Amino acid sequence: IDAAALGVRTIQLIGGEPTTHPNWRQFTEVALSFDQNVEVFSNLFHVAEEWWSVFERSGVTLGTSYYSDDPDEHDRITGRTGSFVRTRTHIREAVNRGIIMRAGIVEVLPVQRVQEARAELLSMGVE
Repeated sequence: IDAAALGVRTIQLIGGEPTTHPNWRQFTEVALSFDQNVEVFSNLFHVAEEWWSVFERSGVTLGTSYYSDDPDEHDRITGRTGSFVRTRTHIREAVNRGIIMRAGIVEVLPVQRVQEARAELLSMGVE
């Protein structure tokens, strides 16, 4: 509400994993009611089925971090077994649903498959 009063047009829900906050959907609704855009920046490890209807709303976009096109490298960086498969599956679902998707490729290893990750994201429809 304060951001809208200051003329802020877009807000980003981020911080650890914003979808773990019990009111993240209400925050999104409030921002949309003030004609603001909302980016939900999620690791996309867990996406509940009912969240897709929020992500599909006009004015809502998704952001995520991506690390590698190699499942083992991606999982090693995130520290979560299966994170590559789950994140990639949810990126594909978002693109298939027509949700605007943004991915930041975070380089954390001296030799990491960053260019290959970028190519993979582009091939999935993430620009």
